[in-house]
Amino acid sequence: MSIDPEAFANAIKATIETVIDGDRLNVYAMPEADPQLPAVIIHAAPDFITYRRTFGARGVAEVRYRAEVRVAVGTDSLGATSLIYAIAGTGTDMSLFDALGTDATLGGVVATCIAEGFSGVTESGDAGRPYLTATLGITVNEPRS
Repeated sequence: MSIDPEAFANAIKATIETVIDGDRLNVYAMPEADPQLPAVIIHAAPDFITYRRTFGARGVAEVRYRAEVRVAVGTDSLGATSLIYAIAGTGTDMSLFDALGTDATLGGVVATCIAEGFSGVTESGDAGRPYLTATLGITVNEPRS
């Protein structure tokens, strides 16, 4: 297989959408100028691709993403925090970790996909549209062709 970062991001999106109801959480495979919140936005991580994680004829590349969760604060910061916690936790119908765990191959697109861990929750946006954000690290491993 080849290293196709866009196909991997689309497969992450599709796997999440298979498990989590799109009426409750919007998922974007790439950054959007004006995403509808609450949302998960897949970004390339700062240390995006390591082509030679392992060597040999079937050497493995590692591709890293950040799944940024954004929840509008509005007048209910407790509700926004509660939703972020449900998305970051496990055992809920909103859990990103659980959603990605349903199919580590992302529908056969990658050799393996691993949800790593969540960052802390911070407030972002501007005064007119504040939102809470937290980020899940995702690592994809794929043999180089």
